[in-house]
Amino acid sequence: MYTNKEEINSNMQILCIIPARSGSKGVPNKNIKLIANKPLINWTIEQAKQSEYYINGCMRIIVSTDSEEYKTVVLNAGAEVPFLRPKDISLDKFEEFRGSITKAIYDCTMEFNGSICAEHGVGILKKADLFNYKSDLEINLMRSIKHSIDPLNIMNPGKVI
Repeated sequence: MYTNKEEINSNMQILCIIPARSGSKGVPNKNIKLIANKPLINWTIEQAKQSEYYINGCMRIIVSTDSEEYKTVVLNAGAEVPFLRPKDISLDKFEEFRGSITKAIYDCTMEFNGSICAEHGVGILKKADLFNYKSDLEINLMRSIKHSIDPLNIMNPGKVI
């Protein structure tokens, strides 16, 4: 196991995985809706591209999606979509695994000072987890940022910080 940035930079490739299913219940196709003249998913891809690991050539950005339309948008933004995942693994029946998988991912993310937030805030399913990993100051900062880019609260109203 690698324990510091120097070991990661010299010995590993970082894999940035951005999940983007097309079947959002709250806002259909939210990941490709235009926000400030570009698809929402592009904001996430662009943020990942600003990572020192991406800039130094040791990180790949892969989007996991079940949609050809999303794939086209993502490829145009410069990320990879090596395959389309089957629609049946994007369904709610996989919720039973969410807790254990999320905890493992968040613990690893925090170990390397990463972020567990999406570009549009933290969804209702992640609020409880967020409070386990972020300070009150960080949470208030996220609320302020969310309000500055979405003052009318139209992106997932009532479901994000």
